[in-house]
Amino acid sequence: MINPGDRITLSSSPGIGKKAEVSGTTIGLALESFNGTATSEGKIMVFINLGYSKLDPAISDAATTFGGSTSESGTNAFSVDQQSGKVNVGFFGTVNLNGNEIINVSKILSANGNWSIDENGKLIAKEIETEKLKVESGITTKDKATGEYYCIFVESGAIKTALGACDTYVSPPAPPPPEPSPEPPPSEPDSPSPP
Repeated sequence: MINPGDRITLSSSPGIGKKAEVSGTTIGLALESFNGTATSEGKIMVFINLGYSKLDPAISDAATTFGGSTSESGTNAFSVDQQSGKVNVGFFGTVNLNGNEIINVSKILSANGNWSIDENGKLIAKEIETEKLKVESGITTKDKATGEYYCIFVESGAIKTALGACDTYVSPPAPPPPEPSPEPPPSEPDSPSPP
């Protein structure tokens, strides 16, 4: 498959070009698509522009295979810019990371906008179902009758509520301990009574 912008190089047949799949000299850039197979011939317009394609064959092989094994259909996971060799990511389908991590991500969004996670750790979702939930400062909920937000939290083992969102609620300071009451002055010893 040749797409517009793909680098074209010489094939083993005189007068026939092909998509550049390894680093090497190229004769131009495809201006049209060609959906034929490796053995079929057709005509497309090519912008003549002698150059050099910096393309790692391993990347090219990966772009035309699926999941590491050869496949007739290939993958639409990424493409390789034939001029610069830059990999352009555009996944359309399931991505199996084989237990690897995704790192340095600023935000993840769902396709339909029903959930997202931003780089500050804020999760927005329509519904959460979980086996365990750990809450550090409280749960903010909206009063159905008044529309006001309340913070539900636990303090000294008792469930309490306070007007306002949990991130704005500040627990009142604990009252100071009562001051000890003054002790009565010591009583004087009884003087002996006269005889």
